[in-house]
Amino acid sequence: MLKFHRGSPARALSTIVFGLGLMVGAVNAQAGDDASAHELDKMQNPALASSVEGVPSGHQPSEPFGAVTSVLVKGGLQSKWTSVKRRLPRQHNTLTLCRASAAACPPAAKRFLAILDRAQAQEGWVRIAEINRAINLDIRPVDDMTQYGVLDLWATPLTTFASNAGDCEDYAIAKYFALREIGIAEDDLRLVVVRDRRTSEDHAVAAVRYDGRWLILDNRTLDMRQDVDIAEFEALFVIDREGARRMATSAPNPPNRLASVGAAKADLHLSSGRQTTPLLL
Repeated sequence: MLKFHRGSPARALSTIVFGLGLMVGAVNAQAGDDASAHELDKMQNPALASSVEGVPSGHQPSEPFGAVTSVLVKGGLQSKWTSVKRRLPRQHNTLTLCRASAAACPPAAKRFLAILDRAQAQEGWVRIAEINRAINLDIRPVDDMTQYGVLDLWATPLTTFASNAGDCEDYAIAKYFALREIGIAEDDLRLVVVRDRRTSEDHAVAAVRYDGRWLILDNRTLDMRQDVDIAEFEALFVIDREGARRMATSAPNPPNRLASVGAAKADLHLSSGRQTTPLLL
């Protein structure tokens, strides 16, 4: 706080100027600390090292992999996601009740809550990394035919944690739900169906927008990578709270395109990490 002293006008003015100098210095120091913290955050996570350079202020890519979307997909993909999404509020209520009474909490919910609590104890991108790491390690890859006796079943997060097993979309759905539970806005969350050009298989991953860039959470690796750094993925479909949409790359003549969207609709397979199972559209 600045104080005015009795005495000559020159002395009073000198006191005011000195006080203002202290305030400006403090503001500059805080700005320097914030910049240093941001640089340290990028150094600790290589995936973010180039996340903001060259990105206009306020600009955020609307969809992962720089793709544009068309009309909502009709059919199996849409219905499977609708079925899962309809049950997510119940799962949220289960977690809420578990926090109020641990004795009545199902084991699957306890394990899921433990992951959320560990993530919420972290800061920044580390919270996302903890969700990705924990779910990848807690769930073993098993295809739906082996686990459920059907070709394709999209499980809710607590169903997946009850069996400790799932295929790629089950991992992705669990991560989507977990990130939402720790406070990530749904506008910054996606499920993405991609074509892996290396294996000619279709695969599901979770995507989260952090610091203006989309990070891809894949059950086949603990690393989080930016979408722009994953040349082997070709985006086919994106799913969010509004539903499923087709994706088309904004780049002309994308290299090594192995399947058209039409072919994907006719015969789309999602990799479980061990086998593939058909996703009926």
